[in-house]
Amino acid sequence: MSERVRCQMAVGERVRWLSHLEFLRAVFRAVRRANISVQYSEGYNPHPQISFAIARPVGLSSDAEFLDVHLRRPVPAGQVEESLHDAMPPGLSVLRVAAVPPDARSLNATINASRYSFFLPHEATEKWNEAARKFLAKSNCEVERQRWKKANRMVNIRPHVYRLQVAAVDGGTRVDADMALGGENNVRPEEMVRALMTLMPEDTGEELLYAVRMHRSFMYRREDDQEISPWDLI
Repeated sequence: MSERVRCQMAVGERVRWLSHLEFLRAVFRAVRRANISVQYSEGYNPHPQISFAIARPVGLSSDAEFLDVHLRRPVPAGQVEESLHDAMPPGLSVLRVAAVPPDARSLNATINASRYSFFLPHEATEKWNEAARKFLAKSNCEVERQRWKKANRMVNIRPHVYRLQVAAVDGGTRVDADMALGGENNVRPEEMVRALMTLMPEDTGEELLYAVRMHRSFMYRREDDQEISPWDLI
């Protein structure tokens, strides 16, 4: 008999430049250190059966990295949480663990939206607010999508941005955006920032993009304009 637990993890500032593969390795090692009775795949090169939601882009901090751990025997979720918490390396932390029914759909098959915050280190809040108003008034906003070993192409991201708000914060401006995640409708965080930069009332240099700090605060399923938390999908 197997069990499955769902974990929500945070990726802090000091480790936000980890690649997805490096993040996976860190989690696998933590599971081993925690002596959690995890299931392994069969075959020549067995690996822990841990399924992740959609990968975090490099450079983002996050409070919303979800993963399901398949166990060889029933273990209380609280025990798994405590063991993982003590085994995680600096910069990675476990926020919550809960049991998942055997027939629950996978994270990858259900999550389709994400909430981001972009922190801009200057005080031009009104200019960013104006750019956001222009963006929301549009029905079409194309950005150039960069692709690995393929020609770049133009994509319209406007239908897949569900919410956009701008606020002044200490030391600068914060933009909050809810966007499609995964599949053909996926909107990349840097594409959202670039789209706003093109709508600014004055030209902004490309170097501004590299000054923006990006954070993923939540992932969820968007269905009939309703937001369904990964915790409500179990």
